[in-house]
Amino acid sequence: MDCRQLLKRSFGRAQEILDTATAGLTREDFDWRAGPLANPPSFILWHLSRVEDHMINHVTRRRPEVWTLGAWHKKLGLPEDPRVTGFNYTSEQVAAFPVVDPGSLLGYQREVRAETLAYIDSLSESELACEVAGCRHKEDSLVANMLGRTIVHVSQHAGQIDFIKGLLWSHGHRSSER
Repeated sequence: MDCRQLLKRSFGRAQEILDTATAGLTREDFDWRAGPLANPPSFILWHLSRVEDHMINHVTRRRPEVWTLGAWHKKLGLPEDPRVTGFNYTSEQVAAFPVVDPGSLLGYQREVRAETLAYIDSLSESELACEVAGCRHKEDSLVANMLGRTIVHVSQHAGQIDFIKGLLWSHGHRSSER
């Protein structure tokens, strides 16, 4: 298996985890916070999608993000600024995150993922070993490493959403079976 196949397979597995985690969640579930400092699934989904879009398209590819090309900022009623990804948000900023249609959030996430997979398909093995210009994380400065770092980020947050789903459903917030 070459590196591209491994990356695509890993992104595919991360997508399966995310799809399982979000399946069956209602709009109310997407906006539920387990505590005053907890992030709701809607914010986490937006954040993981924004970071993937930003890291792959803006930082690595040096091209406009899906966020602006697809006018997702308008569709979701959120800032256009591509630097706005949810990193280091305060609890107050998370609380102010607007109620966003889960279907639209998932649409954005899937469009970002499709772009990521198309990008991986377009790369040669030698391009995977190229340095990402201006990368702040020197240990991840290769294209392949940046893609790997993004997989880890997405998977961690998909796991958080799945954990929140478990809290919702095991503590009586939802009567449905998991």
